[in-house]
Amino acid sequence: MKRFFGFFFKTLGVLVFIPLIALIGFTFFGSHKSLNIQPNSVLTLDLSSPIMETSSSSGIQKILTGPTLSFFDTLRGISSAQADPHIQAIALYVETPTLGLAQMDEIRNALLAFKKSGKKIYAYATSLGDFHPGTRSYYMASVADQIWMQPYSNFNITGFHIDQPFFGEILETLSIKPQIFARTIYKNAYASMTDSKASDPQIEAMNTLLGQFHETIFNNIEAARELEKGLLHRLSAESPMMSDTKAKEMGIIDYLGHKDQFIAAILDPNPSLSLEKNQKKSLYNHPRLISMKKYASEIKYLLNKKNHPEKIAIIYGNGVIMPKDSNSPFTMGPSDTMGANTIQQQFDEVLSNPSIKAIVFRLDTPGGSATASETIRRSVIIAKEKGVPVIASFGNVSASGGYWIAASCDKILASPLTITGSIGVLAGKVVFNEALSMFNINTSSFSAGENGSMWSPLTPYTEKQMELINTSMDLFYERFIELVSKGRNLSLDHVSEIAKGRVWSGVDALNFGLVDEYGGLNKALKVAAKLGGIAQNKPITVLEYPQEKNLVDTVEDLISGETQMISDPMQSLWQIFQRIILSLQLMTSSEVQIRETQIVNVR
Repeated sequence: MKRFFGFFFKTLGVLVFIPLIALIGFTFFGSHKSLNIQPNSVLTLDLSSPIMETSSSSGIQKILTGPTLSFFDTLRGISSAQADPHIQAIALYVETPTLGLAQMDEIRNALLAFKKSGKKIYAYATSLGDFHPGTRSYYMASVADQIWMQPYSNFNITGFHIDQPFFGEILETLSIKPQIFARTIYKNAYASMTDSKASDPQIEAMNTLLGQFHETIFNNIEAARELEKGLLHRLSAESPMMSDTKAKEMGIIDYLGHKDQFIAAILDPNPSLSLEKNQKKSLYNHPRLISMKKYASEIKYLLNKKNHPEKIAIIYGNGVIMPKDSNSPFTMGPSDTMGANTIQQQFDEVLSNPSIKAIVFRLDTPGGSATASETIRRSVIIAKEKGVPVIASFGNVSASGGYWIAASCDKILASPLTITGSIGVLAGKVVFNEALSMFNINTSSFSAGENGSMWSPLTPYTEKQMELINTSMDLFYERFIELVSKGRNLSLDHVSEIAKGRVWSGVDALNFGLVDEYGGLNKALKVAAKLGGIAQNKPITVLEYPQEKNLVDTVEDLISGETQMISDPMQSLWQIFQRIILSLQLMTSSEVQIRETQIVNVR
């Protein structure tokens, strides 16, 4: 029966889907309509809209949602606009940015370079913290020549904060017993499941991390706005909330006005023209307002047409590191796992192209499987052995397994706001056999061999098994330290001192030698070109992996079985259960990517 349905759907695909796909594919992808950019145009960049690390959405998603704006597309769009005579300014909408702190820092640096070229930046928000934190919004707004805020709103700069729940006692009450082993004292990704409160090492690490982020961001804002040194520190302590008029009086913002007034002013800032005259235009759809998504898409199309002989590859490693493959390309949105097999295949594809002179490995990961991390690291070693340098570019976080991989790269670049390090290991399981019995769920277990049940979630470890795990943990930790020592050319004593499973800010990571220099993707590409032997200022083509699949390729994969919409029901249920456990681990971890009160946790 299964074979019959497989044959039936494949036949249906040939008879119905392929002609339909050919028509839709031609309509949406068969031609490119050039963007008509008028003189004195203004680019609009809405930071509250999702900006993904990669643009590798499926063809079907493109049909439903349109082209996605990737992080690299945004950076390239800002850089291109800097030299584009038709672009006079960038308008930022900064309310509730969706980016992580390191991504914000990278976009902000690109905007500062745009501003340094003599062009203008304008920022607008309906509020900069209307009964919610506004620090991140103001951090992005601070690069602007003019900051506008809607009247009758608030300015709210409070700093950063973490709330971490601990479920150790409630899990004990429910007879759920996490048996977790960590190396060493700072490795606390499972602390919320095992402990009743934060440990002293965790308190020390989190206070240091938050303090450095707070200091870096406040100092950068004060420098960009030319505010009195220490002003924001005093405001966040003494007057974190203030009215719109008070913020304007203090020079925190420049203008009060509604969005239509903001647009009218930036389109025609000539004071001799009345605002009423400008308002007669279709402001929100004005032909001189160009969205960054459309502009970046045009730049990408034009650059791809040039196809320079010298090439650099960007391989994206995003999400939890897992064995086998990354998420299916049929899924809506970007992958949230970094599959070792997928990354290995991408490295193989890159290394088979002799025109690719260097690789930028963009890592944004909380870590994951040590075995999968080593599989990926081997691809880095193979690339180096073949004479292709690999430069690690850290995003918001590159911890644990992410650093295991990066340690062997030729260079590592990060933001001061990147969470990095966490050189340590975790292992164990959660035992819930007693919890099942509380609900009158009885289980029968069958094993062959003395340790057949060692990894069963219904059987606690024996003393002998715990000894074996601890021995293995010591070996993995020792190897991790040796790997970092060799890859980074650091002494074993130094790595041992800064390891212990602790996460560091990019500031400390640079000081300790865990990264080589500050910089994002743009800087990493320059370093890659230099190490790859490409002459300075010589044009290059950037190839991104995973490469985008068009609609035809996606449906062909679906028909051929390469991509499945529905898998075995029991397997799907097990995958859902695993994801629930993983989500709990991520939600309760204390090694975090900090977004004020909105936190994305990492392992």
